[in-house]
Amino acid sequence: MHKHKYKILSNRTSSLGAVMLLTTIILLMLSTLMLIFSAEYGKLQSKSIANINRDHQAFEAAQAGLEFAINYLDTNSSTITGSASGGYINYSDSSTTNVTQVNNSKFSVVYTNPIANNYKLIKITSTGTSDDASATHTITQLVQFGSTVLNTPTAPLISQGSISLSGSSTITNTYGSTTLQSGSTVSLSGSSSTVLNSGTSSTAGNIRSDIQSNSSGLSSQTSSDFFSSYFGLSESTVKSSVDHYYTNNVSTNYGGTLNGMTGTSIWIDQTGGTATINGNNTIGSSASPVLIIVNGNVNFTGTVTIYGYIFILGSSTSDLTGNVTIVGGMASTGNLSGSGSLNVTYNPTVLSNLQNSSSMNYYAKVPGSWNDF
Repeated sequence: MHKHKYKILSNRTSSLGAVMLLTTIILLMLSTLMLIFSAEYGKLQSKSIANINRDHQAFEAAQAGLEFAINYLDTNSSTITGSASGGYINYSDSSTTNVTQVNNSKFSVVYTNPIANNYKLIKITSTGTSDDASATHTITQLVQFGSTVLNTPTAPLISQGSISLSGSSTITNTYGSTTLQSGSTVSLSGSSSTVLNSGTSSTAGNIRSDIQSNSSGLSSQTSSDFFSSYFGLSESTVKSSVDHYYTNNVSTNYGGTLNGMTGTSIWIDQTGGTATINGNNTIGSSASPVLIIVNGNVNFTGTVTIYGYIFILGSSTSDLTGNVTIVGGMASTGNLSGSGSLNVTYNPTVLSNLQNSSSMNYYAKVPGSWNDF
């Protein structure tokens, strides 16, 4: 009887041991499978993160290429647009192809124009490549040609303040019917006069319709609005883009500095005293005129000839004395007085040459035209 009972217990023990062994084996297999799955999943995650990083790297390279491309276009626009064939551009060169970044990513840029024979609207295609060349990203952007001088004046002399002419001052416009525009009063004395295509128009004591005084359209504008009506940009933006910048807080003669300059842009911040151009100076030329912007008081004297566009900012007083000749146009937010042998001649060709000169030109992004694909 006892032997039978022992045999039953022994059988049960053996069965439980087998079950436990089998369970242990199954658990070990599951653990092994989980470890293998975790390792593979980790590898997959690493690859996925690496792919995402490389895609971001390619995208950033493409963005860097786009910014580079706009600046490169500004500098080399004549070469790029001059490469057109059959009215279309398809331009790239060694400077825009496979440009390597610090992190070894690269970008390549191609210039095209969507509209035949229109070289003012350019499409930039920038393709970025990751450092290992496994990922690429392409973006496009339309840019539109513009000029710092957005709108040229239609009269030789325009002022938001008063205009006072004396001596033998002459204001000439043989291309239109307006010589002087003022937001305040206009006075002519001595032998000063205005000239239209038909001949002498206004003289002292005989003001005709070519002189527009007390213009509410001028006096009602802020000086900033008046400025942007010609340049289309803020004062700070234009100042940051000029070729030559000067600032002084005491009276300074810029004649020797500016004499002989052509095809360029100049900004003078005269925070104190007066900015003068004195002596025998010629600034600009008909083919390569200049843009001169002065923020402060101005006095041009001596024998001075300027081809281009002069803009005087601030609540300043501008005195143009001596033998001063300005070919192009002039505008001021303050009061203007001219005496001696001042001659201001409106010349649309000079102003057009200024507007289209390389120093005035830039390409700006067309809003809403950026594409990422």
